Amino acid sequence: MDCVPCVRVKSKRSDASAMAPYTQDQPGCCCCCLKPNLLTRTIDNFVAPTLLKPAVKVVVILAFAGLAVVSLLGALDIKQEFRREWFLPSDSYLQDFYALERQQFSDSGVPMAAYVPDVDVYSTRTGFAALGPALLADTWIDNTVGVQDWPAAFKTYLTVRPVRGCCCAR
Repeated sequence: MDCVPCVRVKSKRSDASAMAPYTQDQPGCCCCCLKPNLLTRTIDNFVAPTLLKPAVKVVVILAFAGLAVVSLLGALDIKQEFRREWFLPSDSYLQDFYALERQQFSDSGVPMAAYVPDVDVYSTRTGFAALGPALLADTWIDNTVGVQDWPAAFKTYLTVRPVRGCCCAR
């Protein structure tokens, strides 16, 4: 039954009958005396009995499962098209920076450097030797551009250099 509680408010009265609810017998009942509307009758007489049938239950479950699979496949195909400059003011200096970044590094991506401050290079030489190959193995680094690895270049320089006096290290 569709019924929204109706309350009559009598002005200038402070007794308990001032906030008494309407009944169906009283004139001015706004909703309690109305017959069930079309939606209520449709649900009661058609939708509910139909949904209680086993065949309809199977169809509803299959439709839900199909919709869930299609939604999942659609979610997996989402591409991120987010640009940081959309959220910056148009007169920001970062807009100029991002425009130059797209212009100069559109093919190879943004250059990146790994800095290791205050480290004894000699005592951690194995770590330094492994840094270049570790960067090349990373999936987020473009391997076609390569890595400028100064420890490997320095080691190559030392091993290729001809022996001349006491300054050569082998």
